[in-house]
Amino acid sequence: MPLTRRTFLTTSIAAAAGAQAALAALHQPQKPQPAPGSAPEPAAAVPKAEKPLKVLFLGGTVFLGPHTVDRLIARGHTVTLFNRGKSFPELFPQLEKLRGDRGTAGKTKSERDFKSLEAEIAKGRKWDAVIDTCAYVPKYMRASTALLKDAASHYVMVASVNAYKSEAEPNQDESAPTWDTWPEEAGVDEKTYGPMKRGCEVALSELMPGRWASVRPSLIVGPRDWSSRFSYWPLRAMRGGEVLSPVGPEEPCAFVDARDVAGLLVNMVEKKAVGPVNALGTPGMVFGTTLAEVLAAAKAAGAPPSSLTWVPLSFINANSVQAWSDLPAWVPSADPEYAGFASRSGMRSIELGATFRSVKETSADILKWWATLPEARRARPRPGLSAEREAELLGKWHESRQ
Repeated sequence: MPLTRRTFLTTSIAAAAGAQAALAALHQPQKPQPAPGSAPEPAAAVPKAEKPLKVLFLGGTVFLGPHTVDRLIARGHTVTLFNRGKSFPELFPQLEKLRGDRGTAGKTKSERDFKSLEAEIAKGRKWDAVIDTCAYVPKYMRASTALLKDAASHYVMVASVNAYKSEAEPNQDESAPTWDTWPEEAGVDEKTYGPMKRGCEVALSELMPGRWASVRPSLIVGPRDWSSRFSYWPLRAMRGGEVLSPVGPEEPCAFVDARDVAGLLVNMVEKKAVGPVNALGTPGMVFGTTLAEVLAAAKAAGAPPSSLTWVPLSFINANSVQAWSDLPAWVPSADPEYAGFASRSGMRSIELGATFRSVKETSADILKWWATLPEARRARPRPGLSAEREAELLGKWHESRQ
């Protein structure tokens, strides 16, 4: 089935839902689990900021959150976490933690609980900046921003490239058209995800004009990614053998390491950046080179020999292979709807000091992190083609070539 914007978003959201299910499975009360993850960069390798800041972090314990908190700490900033305390509450025991819920994505009924924040603000508490990795629902965004607008000097949220209306035009920057309508409160699904991310940006800009910024990342990947979307490729390489690969070695791809997004978020806070900033990884990255580097990284980690078999888009569509879910982290550049998916401009992020590590480093670190997970989770990698389905498709492909 050919990819459409709706199916692309559906598989993205389904992967996120799977990630939450995996987290829930690891947090059964009777069997608490450690929070596996890559070690932060050594503090000595990260220079201290010229001016230490007081930062309130909404979230902070899942995927992008810990990477960003690690970076803030290394830079010498004072961090306060505000979250529900349900996902990896054992992380960062040295930090101040305020418990509450700014509103739960995916539900139409608000579960807001700002009592701890309200109590601190009533005492006259103020922060230099807020970092928000949990902005999904505009109504909840308005509520939290209304509470914090006089208690924080600057506010940075994580949005998405799905805030843009179209992926059809290559090389667009942050001025490209965005969604102009959205539900203020609704379940997050394939129709609402991108528009509601944009709605959160608008809510923030209206309540804190001139004091807000947002990061619009492409697919965020790396250690601690419970959705395993990009992780399919290094994990597939570890199985060895013949790897079914889409289209050809020049097929483009767009993703960004969570640790690089974390570095950009901290830069934006320190520089008081204003407005949206794309985060898309290294300019000029191509999928074929990327996969070759993924295989090289896996081989360096002990993977058996493997080879790439490129199959054309016509074969992929004829066999109902779904881009982004069956073949993760890829959308067909030949599809006019996605001609610009992997080529949106990231120059503003670079001007703000963003750096992007190689896919080889990202892949190697994913494999190290994966090895720390419980056996039950490692036995259920997702998404991507199963070994049986991949073998069936490769057989069909070779038979068609005879």
